[in-house]
Amino acid sequence: MIRKTDPIRDSLAYLVRITMRLRVTGVSVVCATLLDVALAVDFAISAARRAKSTLDLSFSIVEIAAIAAVAILLVVVHEFLRKRGDAVFEEVSDELQWDTTGRRKTTEAGYAGSRPLLDARITLRSFASSSDLPLVPGKLGPAFYATLNILVLLVSALMMIVRSNPTY
Repeated sequence: MIRKTDPIRDSLAYLVRITMRLRVTGVSVVCATLLDVALAVDFAISAARRAKSTLDLSFSIVEIAAIAAVAILLVVVHEFLRKRGDAVFEEVSDELQWDTTGRRKTTEAGYAGSRPLLDARITLRSFASSSDLPLVPGKLGPAFYATLNILVLLVSALMMIVRSNPTY
């Protein structure tokens, strides 16, 4: 027996999974960036006070670089998921629009049959609200987080260079 599946339901379930992953990666990007900034501030204080040896500061630079790389990777993953979700969102929206204006309208199902299902609308809105990164919504969010992490790494590396080359 061949089991028929509803493509809209399957797409909505897929969109729910993408939405959950977007939320996780979004929060992870923020946490990794905040950790990167905190490590850089600790590095700057330690370098200014000469509280740590050059070797310890070198390890701090490696930690900052690793966290920055993870944060940038998470930004890339978030953007990949957002683009995939946008495609599914558009297809489901088009399908629901076609259902309400075409096929279902001719069945005279009335008002309830002419509107998309409530769970479909909630899923679509949930994805739309989750597609932006936290704290910096919009198209500039990924660029902001990536740039901030790169700047933190570059400033920390510059501070390390300045500290290791004493002025005479």
